[in-house]
Amino acid sequence: MYSPLGKLLILQPNAKSSPGHPLLPLGTAFYALDTTGCKDTSNAAINGFLNSPHPLQTLFDPLNHDSSSYLKAIKGVLRLHITATIVPKLREKK
Repeated sequence: MYSPLGKLLILQPNAKSSPGHPLLPLGTAFYALDTTGCKDTSNAAINGFLNSPHPLQTLFDPLNHDSSSYLKAIKGVLRLHITATIVPKLREKK
């Protein structure tokens, strides 16, 4: 997770690399939560997200300590993006 200038960025790897978050849909994805609108509501949502599951449960799982999970998740998101946007455009040109 990364939080630049009011946005919370969440990178979720596939279930094989690391367990998914219970509040997010399954599968590789990149989420951005814009917190600039409703500060009270967004703070409650962020706290609920960060505390579910409890941080100690997250630290207990050895899959969450594999640094290659981040690279795998980024590759997965890029692959999805390329497949959804670039490949169809290339097919149209043919």
